[in-house]
Amino acid sequence: MNPILSIIIPVFNVEKYISQCLKSILGQYVDKSLYEVIIVNDGTQDNSMEFVYPFINQYSNCKLIEQKNQGLSVARNTGFKVAKGKYVWFIDSDDWLKEGAFKAVFHIIEHNNYEVISMPLSWIYENSNKNHCDININNDILIDGKTYINKHYEMGAIQRNVLLKSFLEVNHISFLPNILHEDGLYSRELYYLAKSVYVMSSSYYYYRQRESGSIMHSITMRNAECSIIIHKELMKFSAKRVDPEDILWFKTKQTTLFIDALSVTWSLKKSKEFRTFLMKTRHYRIQECLRCWKGNSVKEQIKLLVKAYMPLLYVRIIKMIFYIKRKLK
Repeated sequence: MNPILSIIIPVFNVEKYISQCLKSILGQYVDKSLYEVIIVNDGTQDNSMEFVYPFINQYSNCKLIEQKNQGLSVARNTGFKVAKGKYVWFIDSDDWLKEGAFKAVFHIIEHNNYEVISMPLSWIYENSNKNHCDININNDILIDGKTYINKHYEMGAIQRNVLLKSFLEVNHISFLPNILHEDGLYSRELYYLAKSVYVMSSSYYYYRQRESGSIMHSITMRNAECSIIIHKELMKFSAKRVDPEDILWFKTKQTTLFIDALSVTWSLKKSKEFRTFLMKTRHYRIQECLRCWKGNSVKEQIKLLVKAYMPLLYVRIIKMIFYIKRKLK
């Protein structure tokens, strides 16, 4: 008999965290036959696997896949291909689950076929005492994906979702390789297509924030470049999969988010390379904002114009400051 749930865990350079992750999963008080744990060694370069092997040897519901390092997206896709569960849950190897997580999830999925089960994440900041829960609702709710998007609930981190495998397969939803922020693309596609999203009010997932060495704390030009790749992929998705009556709404929302995403990279503002990037991509940003112009309210049109032109104004001001400084020397 196949398991109900497949847990997919990519492993790469997490020797400090992987034991806590696996203990929190395999220590859940439910029948081990109800779930499988698929560990994908993505060519880890540290001693992570020394901590993984004891779990593989002890638990028959643990599987190990070895591959050369190809990145998080490929590792997740690899695990998904061999998953036998009705549902899949992508868990990061530096995170961990609360006690009772599986009981709560199984209570929902054993008698339902919801396409997405979403829960708040408990953000844990590694180097401080700060923590917070990113969705606050009083009771569980059942909505469709478009409503979820319009309520501005958190989407980015895919770890919050337990996903119906057949829904992902039918809709050909997979992680795009070789990009950063792959969850932003994956989650926006799946939420738009989902007809049933069960939003849990309780969090059972500890989402570790490594405040040094993580993507969000080592911003590079690649972050900026990937924001455009993701936007282009979402525009392709809108042309193929988005209902005609939703096209303007979807494109406006994704274009706004795309330009907002560039704000994450503003820590690079002193870099000539980044300023050149802003200038080189100005036509794309302006063009995409203007595509969303017709049919939107005046308020939305003004917001789009500001978002399109503000980076250009910023670059001009920086250049002017540098010019004045040179003249004053």
